[in-house]
Parts: sequence; structure tokens; C-alpha cells
Amino acid sequence: MIKHKLAYIGLLTIFWLVMRLYLFRATAILFYMLLIFLPMIFLLFRISAHGIKVELEVPVQVVKKGERFCVRVRVQGKNRLPNGPIVVWIWHRNCISEKWKKKKLTFYGEGEESYELFASSKYCAQYLFLLKKAKIYDIFQIFSKKIPIPEKKYAQQGITVLPECYALTEWIIRPNPNVMVEGEIYSTVKSGDDASEIFDIRDYVPGDRLNRIHWKLTGKLERLMVKEFGLPLDSSVLIFFDLGFYQNMEEYLEYRDALFCVLFSLSETLSAQGQVHYIAWNAGDGENQKHKITCPEDFYETMGIVLREGAGREKADRAARYLAEYEQDQYTSIFYLSADKEPWKGLGAMEEARKSAWLTGLFFCGCEAMREREQSFAPDVKFLYLDTKALEEELNTSLFEGGSLRWQEN
Repeated sequence: MIKHKLAYIGLLTIFWLVMRLYLFRATAILFYMLLIFLPMIFLLFRISAHGIKVELEVPVQVVKKGERFCVRVRVQGKNRLPNGPIVVWIWHRNCISEKWKKKKLTFYGEGEESYELFASSKYCAQYLFLLKKAKIYDIFQIFSKKIPIPEKKYAQQGITVLPECYALTEWIIRPNPNVMVEGEIYSTVKSGDDASEIFDIRDYVPGDRLNRIHWKLTGKLERLMVKEFGLPLDSSVLIFFDLGFYQNMEEYLEYRDALFCVLFSLSETLSAQGQVHYIAWNAGDGENQKHKITCPEDFYETMGIVLREGAGREKADRAARYLAEYEQDQYTSIFYLSADKEPWKGLGAMEEARKSAWLTGLFFCGCEAMREREQSFAPDVKFLYLDTKALEEELNTSLFEGGSLRWQEN
């Protein structure tokens, strides 16, 4: 460090002046000892610091909102002689922002040790961490040496902070007789009426249809056996979300968290019920995104992408942008999730393009203005206004287990 180098030079200068002016023998001895001290310290330091490496680790990469997570710096290599501090610089950023922040960490390493930093996030997000620079100093902090960072550990380490996710127990997709969609995937938990796929074979019970008796197996087992047919899953369910345009970041993050909470709850419930669906949005850079969810792996992979999304950089009708590319798509049910302050624009675009699909709008802001415009939409369009402070209660009462939007099979 510079101040230690200046202190050494100042001390050396004082001894030299005393030696030249007063010719004390002891002063001369101290001066020459101090003069050769520096190269000796440098040589010993280079030997001691050889082989020391630093790595960045993120032990747990998925946490819940508000839960503490750990970022670990691991020092590898045994110190042959005492050394000074190790200084590392960790870059980190929230994926919805392009701005990197830098944190300086100083610690003393002895042998192979790890040093941990703990943090938590108030909002759901995806964070990136990068260890890009590290130095070690000698015991007097006069010399320093860059510590090599292994190439495989130079890559970014990520933490995904998930929003709350509430289990929804009802079968949330209404049958739509106006749209015929051929399902290619069949339910593994529920039987249906598609004779092209056998769901199960079981013993006959009174009330079973005679045309479903499996005669060949009945003759073999000498008891009546019945075929249960497959239930094709509707793969044309769309969840479209619109994050809107905001200048107040704190206000935006509150609505963003609420929207993602509902999005996670909807999608995970559909995935748990074996319901194939799509998650779509128009990104802040104008690019359309559409991801098919057929299994939990698809769900979590898509959620990692979703959490990188931020509000738009300018006001735009994102639903109209999306539909301009996918206007020919046919759906049986559409969920429109909006955190925009003017949600009626996006919902109107969805209504024009929905064909015969059921349309449900879920709104987090701009609710009063949206209520005033309800009459301009078709009678079968459903509206749900969510309180960001009571999402669990809203989801488990108003939407699926009671209230005006309890959906029953036709």
C-alpha cells in the first residue's frame, strides 16, 4: 500500500540524514540494515505467496425472498511464511439492471480457508456475482502480488431469489367447447374419454359402461376388467404478463413482486396438475418471448429467464407487440397479468385477438380506471383486482376457492 511505502522511504531518509550529519556508527548500521531489509522482504514474500489461489463459490443458488444466502471466497494454497492481508474485489448486479457494483473485501488468510459474506433480498430477483481481481500483500504491506483466479471459476455465479408461491387446489382451466384443440400429451392422474389412449385397466364396478369392458383380459383373468381411456391435456393455455413502464423503482418493484408471485403460483399449479401451458411476454428490449411448460424443469428454467426481466425503457403496448408476431395462435384460455398503469390497453388487444378463448385479466395497479372500463369488454371476460399486500388471501378465496370467479366444469 502507498502509505506503507512512503513510511518506509521516510524512515530510510531520516536514518540517512542522521548518518550523514552526525556519523553515528549505530545509525549507519541501522541504515544499511534497513536498506537491505526491503529486497529480503520482497524475496521472502514472493516465495511465500507462490501457489496461492482464490475462488468464488455460491453454495445455494436458489433461495426464497428474505432468506439469507451466502457468497463464499475460498483461499487455496499453504502459506510458507506469514503474509499480510488478501484483498478481493467482487462485482455484483441485479439482472434487471446493467450496472455492476463493486465490493472490496479484506481478510487475512492462513492456509486453506474460506470466508463468507451473507446477504438477503427484499425483492425477488436474480443476482450475479463475479470475482475478477485479487491481491495479496506482504506482512508490512509494502509489496503486493496479483492472485491468479482459476479460469473455470472466473465465470459468473448466480443467485435466484424466488417470490412467494402459493398452492392452488382447484382445477383452474375451464373447459372451452368453442375451441377444439387436439392434445398430444395425456394426463397421468386423471382418466378421460379418448379411446386412442389407455389410462388404466381395473376391475369392473357397478355403473361402468359395457363398451369399456376389456373382453380379452376378462377371459384370461376370469373376472370383468374395464378400460379407462386417456384425458388429452389442453396445451393451448397462455399466461401473458406485462410489467409496464415505471420511473419510480420502489413502486415498480412492489408491483413486479406481486405479479411474479401470481405468475409462479399459476404456472406451478398448472405444472403440478399436468397442464401444459405457455408463458409469454414482450421484453424490455422489444423482443417477444414464449416458453412452453410441460414439466417442472421447464417451469424453473423459464422462471430463471423471467426474473431477469425489468420494466420497459419506454411506454409501449407490449400485448399488441406480442400479438403482432403470434396473432394466428389459437388458445382455449388466456390469463393476462398486468402491472401496467394503463392495463385496459393490453387487455383490449388480447380480447381482439383471443378468437374464442376464455380471457381473464389479473391487475395489480390502475385498478380504479380499469373498473370504469369493464363495461366496454365482452361479458365473458373475467376481471380480478389483486391487493399486493394480501396476495395469499386473494388467490385462495377470490380466484379459485370462492367468490365471483369460482370456475365449475360445464
